[in-house]
Amino acid sequence: MGNFVWMVVAAAARPQTAEALSKRASMLRPGYRFFSGNLGEIKRLRDEGAGVVLDVSSHDFVPIVQPHFRKWVSLYGKTFLFWFGAQPNICLADINIVRQVLSDRTGMYPKDLTNPYFAHLLGKGLVLIDGDEWKRHYKVVHPAFDMDKLKMMTVTISDCTGSMMSEWESELGMKGGSAEIELSQRFQELTADVISRTAFGSSYSEGKQVFLAQRKLQFLAFSMFLTIQIPGFRYLPTKKNLKIWSLDKKVRSMLRNIIKIRLANKDTMGYGNDLLGLMLETCAPEHDESQQLSMDEIIAECKTFFFGGHDTTSHLLTWTMFLLSTHPEWMRKIRKEVTTMCGDEVPTGDMLNKMNLLNMFLLETLRLYGPVSLISRRTGTNAKFGGIKVPEGTILRIPIATIHRDKEVWGEDADEFKPARFENGVSKAAKHPNALLSFSNGPRSCIGQNFAMIEAKAVITMILQRFSFTLSPKYVHTPISVITLRPKYGLPMILRSLKNPNALLSFSSRPRSCIRQNFAMLEAKAVITMILQRFSFTLSPKYVHAPTRKTFLFWFGAQPNICLADINIVRQVLSDRTGMYPKDLTNPYFAHLLGKGLVLIDGDEWKRHYKVVHPAFDMDKLKMMTVTISDCTGSMMSEWESELGMKGGSAEIELSQRFQELTADVISRTAFGSSYSEGKQVFLAQRKLQFLAFSMFLTIQIPGFRYLPTKKNLKIWSLDKKVRSMLRNIIKIRLANKDTMGYGNDLLGLMLETCAPEHDESQQLSMDEIIAECKTFFFGGHDTTSHLLTWTMFLLSTHPEWMRKIRKEVTTMCGDEVPTGDMLNKMNLLNMFLLETLRLYGPVSLISRRTGTNAKFGGIKVPEGTILRIPIATIHRDKEVWGEDADEFKPARFENGVSKAAKHPNALLSFSNGPRSCIGQNFAMIEAKAVITMILQRFSFTLSPKYVHTPISVITLRPKYGLPMILRSLKNPNALLSFSSRPRSCIRQNFAMLEAKAVITMILQRFSFTLSPKYVHAPTSLTNQPIEAEAELQYRRTYSGDWFR
Repeated sequence: MGNFVWMVVAAAARPQTAEALSKRASMLRPGYRFFSGNLGEIKRLRDEGAGVVLDVSSHDFVPIVQPHFRKWVSLYGKTFLFWFGAQPNICLADINIVRQVLSDRTGMYPKDLTNPYFAHLLGKGLVLIDGDEWKRHYKVVHPAFDMDKLKMMTVTISDCTGSMMSEWESELGMKGGSAEIELSQRFQELTADVISRTAFGSSYSEGKQVFLAQRKLQFLAFSMFLTIQIPGFRYLPTKKNLKIWSLDKKVRSMLRNIIKIRLANKDTMGYGNDLLGLMLETCAPEHDESQQLSMDEIIAECKTFFFGGHDTTSHLLTWTMFLLSTHPEWMRKIRKEVTTMCGDEVPTGDMLNKMNLLNMFLLETLRLYGPVSLISRRTGTNAKFGGIKVPEGTILRIPIATIHRDKEVWGEDADEFKPARFENGVSKAAKHPNALLSFSNGPRSCIGQNFAMIEAKAVITMILQRFSFTLSPKYVHTPISVITLRPKYGLPMILRSLKNPNALLSFSSRPRSCIRQNFAMLEAKAVITMILQRFSFTLSPKYVHAPTRKTFLFWFGAQPNICLADINIVRQVLSDRTGMYPKDLTNPYFAHLLGKGLVLIDGDEWKRHYKVVHPAFDMDKLKMMTVTISDCTGSMMSEWESELGMKGGSAEIELSQRFQELTADVISRTAFGSSYSEGKQVFLAQRKLQFLAFSMFLTIQIPGFRYLPTKKNLKIWSLDKKVRSMLRNIIKIRLANKDTMGYGNDLLGLMLETCAPEHDESQQLSMDEIIAECKTFFFGGHDTTSHLLTWTMFLLSTHPEWMRKIRKEVTTMCGDEVPTGDMLNKMNLLNMFLLETLRLYGPVSLISRRTGTNAKFGGIKVPEGTILRIPIATIHRDKEVWGEDADEFKPARFENGVSKAAKHPNALLSFSNGPRSCIGQNFAMIEAKAVITMILQRFSFTLSPKYVHTPISVITLRPKYGLPMILRSLKNPNALLSFSSRPRSCIRQNFAMLEAKAVITMILQRFSFTLSPKYVHAPTSLTNQPIEAEAELQYRRTYSGDWFR
């Protein structure tokens, strides 16, 4: 009742007081609505802006992020009153008044704490406290941000960035030298790793749970931003409050543990010279108590810097990369500056300090895409702004994004991206020296701004040293603010490595480069020079550019087909992003098998499906799936050990079928939350469809024939209907449980969530589309990986020297532990072995496209509708591409990554290439590594003499007669055979053990004993040693019954 009375009184009394003041000052303002103030209009304007997509050349996101300020500034000027419920707010968009507020040192304008949830996120540290408390905290924290210390931190920043870029290069190597990588998430992890190491002496992996919990708190705190704060409401156990309290408690507990570990080691390692060390040192008894920080205050500062130290910088990096990709002329200038200052060296603090162009670029990025677009203060006493009296307790809103686009301050080009405006420094970039507010201004400006700038410079410098990049066509330019400004759909970027020292291999490369190369070059120069002196020439129209016979026409019935075995032309087709070469759907039966999902659709449909499905294959999620993969593999291997136990420790097992069941189980659990046994009928039906679809591959497709009720068509329709029905049931079960268990975080859950009414209809998948994607991943998610495992085991058994090397690597990395994602990531030898397996025994040996328009390949015109056949198996054995040893199994060729394994960086096509490469390739590699690792930990194996080496392709490549392998356990659970082993183990073993325990126990109760010196230790066996008759008789009397037999 008390809260209700307060709400009524506040809603009625406050507006009247403030309205009277605004009228006396002739202040224009939006009209007030009882209870809600202007919140209704703010929400409506934000909803209208939510669907806006900007052109990449436009930097004016204010209509999306701050639409109310855009509207009201134009109507009421730069200083006006508006209402958050019954709380009066003053918009301050006049830079002179803003300076008056931010430069104040008297405490007249303290921080705004009307949203109490921000304290849970940021902690009551430097960002939120005021007065003497702030001064005390500042004295403790400030030394950590001394400029000399910051320069020394570049080593740590460079190490973290180097690790991130090594991961990128690994991904690029897997994808032929070019890959699309979503950068905003990578930068979040990078900056989290940097702040963890530099400020807290840990790492991102150690503090990951802190960051994840803080991210949830960030979204929860922001969700309360546009709600009316009712006094006492934050103390009620609502669902949202309970979630916030739980997360806050979790964060505090984890931070307390980090602090405890540091304190436990202080006697041997000291407090440390980082931010945490400086704060802990103030707690030492020898220090002035008035300057000490309590444990709660230290935890609050840890919260502040864990969040503030990575979130803002990660978004600065994200927007910088976006702007570099959309302003290539600036990218060229800055890359040149980087080369001049650093060459290939890791940048130092002094090098970074001299990079003027990069500094200008970052400042302009901060102006247009500053991480924080709004800051707030409140009036601690009655105040006056330009003749307007403002009462104590009024909230002051400073719309940074709006001020940074003010043409009266920044000039007529305020909406344009022009780094050159900062050529003479920040103070001269605008008509007001304090116009740049990205790090706030005055005594309370961001303490970490120099650190953020050094970190951003170091990261961008190292990226420019090693990569070229272009904006992905999938990028959607929709900046949003969730406390900090970020791209709504992330920042997908296409990266290429610049580091390829042997890119020109015309004369091979050292040390075996051509001995005559200098003579050849001299001869060629002389001949060409003399020709140019005496002749002019043009190319004859009869010339056909076909350097080899790798491109030719052939026919499937009346359907023209072009074979493309030239890797350069293949790259032209697979790297296309314009839709010129869509998927080949001439065999309609493949749609029954795979579904019209990601594999078979094109254009906008493909982009829509990709947006829904792609998050399920995030690298962090994949690493987490190793637990499920290990569980499934463990179950399979337990069955193997049981069979080996039954057969005396060695048994022949047919592996290809076992791997099919294993990978089916893995994809069922990781993508659909079921298991192989539950989805078995789906897999069996799909396998029949696979063979039926392949049987139609070499038949002439007569239009309309697929609709006739032939025996084969009826069978296909029946199987397809069965698969769809079973998939629909799996989906129905998930939907029935969504209220209690949610949609789930796997692939099926992500797809079903898009169907929820609250989501954008244009991004939703229909039920038929979800079923189609389920088909795609039920088949593609297990069939290809199972054959990769099969061929890997075959090659390990036929190359024992590599098996020994990899087993040693497994032992070094994992020991007897279940492999983790990080362990698998470090297994270079196993990675090389799998890549070479994929080259020679890739699951798919042919891929097809068709020409969507008239095309041209090396001067040959190809009409629209022609089928393009890319024979992967042939290209993977091309000696002009892979060298003279192309037919040999040599994993070492991948020692320096995929891009350097052949003479062409995109030569490995096992997962296709370009924008339509297999979305599940990282999942397949992680799964294969995990399974092979666990097998090598527990088994030795040799190829069975029954094996017949006859690879065949039934859409995917497999051994025709399976893979019989002789397995032996390295971990023998039946090593203790005193009572034999099952199933013929001694029936009296339990009685014998009980009898022995009883006798020994009673002896120990009543006697002590020592071994007689006459005892001779010479164990014998009654089965092979002669014993005198009397002794044997006495033995038998004592132990009646020949149980030992």
